Amino acid sequence: MEFGKLDKLMAEHEPSKEEQERILALNKREQLIEKCRRLNNQLKPRFDSNVYHCERCNDSGSYYQLEKVKYEVEGGEYEDEYLVCNRCECMKVRESLEALKHSGITEKMKRETFDNYRTDESWQKSIKEKAIKFLDSEETFFYIGGYTGSGKTKICSCILNKYVEREKAILYLVWRDFMADLMENIDNSNKLIKEAQDIEVLYIDDLYKFPPKDFEKRVLYGIINYRVNKGLKTIISSETKLKNSDAKEQYKYEDMINIDLAVAGRIWENAGNGEFVISIANEPKYNIRFRGNV
Repeated sequence: MEFGKLDKLMAEHEPSKEEQERILALNKREQLIEKCRRLNNQLKPRFDSNVYHCERCNDSGSYYQLEKVKYEVEGGEYEDEYLVCNRCECMKVRESLEALKHSGITEKMKRETFDNYRTDESWQKSIKEKAIKFLDSEETFFYIGGYTGSGKTKICSCILNKYVEREKAILYLVWRDFMADLMENIDNSNKLIKEAQDIEVLYIDDLYKFPPKDFEKRVLYGIINYRVNKGLKTIISSETKLKNSDAKEQYKYEDMINIDLAVAGRIWENAGNGEFVISIANEPKYNIRFRGNV
């Protein structure tokens, strides 16, 4: 074959400029894919797999992947792929589990679920229904007050554990212990209060077990007012009713509405105007602690 004819034949089969660019881009992508695979295989675990194991990042907390990026050059728009290191989604779970360690929740509370919350009585069924409804409502406060031993902490723990499942940051505090910590750590009191104000989901247990002093009222108002303004979920249980449902018993000292009208009003309004406020009468029949139901 003559060289002229051979050159012509080769020219006819030579990839076009566009085809050459496509092949070059393909080779570049294959190289990136291989590099991405190699880097992911080299990731070393940073977290305890016995606590939580993630296949995607091999418990390292991050992983590599290709991401498309659009950019403009001299009026033209282009798209290219780059190798990036991303924070793994499992870190949300790990942070939630770590926060749970410092949330103050007891092991017994962690076992409380709506599945094992018994509803032998109609009033128990009503409480459970309201608690479940609150979880997905736009209202931010849930308040249950009344007779001791009636399962107030249990139902609030059920709500709290659901938020844990949803990877929400939570804080559990027993009010009298919280106030004691403030008094013993005056220099650190602002930090403790700020933590209670800012946490995504707050559960205040046993609020006002004893008649509160003015300092307690100011602290509570500061926390409640802040959380109302920020729209943060707040759960409260207490032997103090928010507002007695019995007209003859209205405005007794043990009602929150008589202790601090401003706080009671804010809670009531942000609990669906009372929809998620529960009052359990001070009658021995509501103490189910000795029946094995709680």
